[in-house]
Amino acid sequence: MSHIGVNLGFGNLHENLTDEQMYAGEVQIAERHYEMAGEHFAQTGGYERYAETAALLRQVGLQAAAEAAASVALFGTPDQLLRQVADIKDVLGDFQLIVIPSFGGLPYDQAAASLELFAKEVMPGARELQG
Repeated sequence: MSHIGVNLGFGNLHENLTDEQMYAGEVQIAERHYEMAGEHFAQTGGYERYAETAALLRQVGLQAAAEAAASVALFGTPDQLLRQVADIKDVLGDFQLIVIPSFGGLPYDQAAASLELFAKEVMPGARELQG
């Protein structure tokens, strides 16, 4: 069974940004926090895969990596998210949905509101997809 992670972020608090731009910004915040493009992984045993990813991030650039992540992330209104989940099920069949309600610099109150909205308006429909 496949696993899909969902970074929740319902509603765009910045009117002049698209949802994709908002998500890409959150990816950049997370990268800076975790230093995912850093060279320190190469000197740490057991982190070889992180070192490879960091080298790739440095090669393609953080902005391009963030835009690529945003292009495949699940986010949007409850209806949009439910359609995305249905589309994934059509392609993969049954899968486990892993929800990450707080991502990047999303404040706690917004993460909690997103999770509550997901539970109320997305989960019932997602459960119906399980058959």
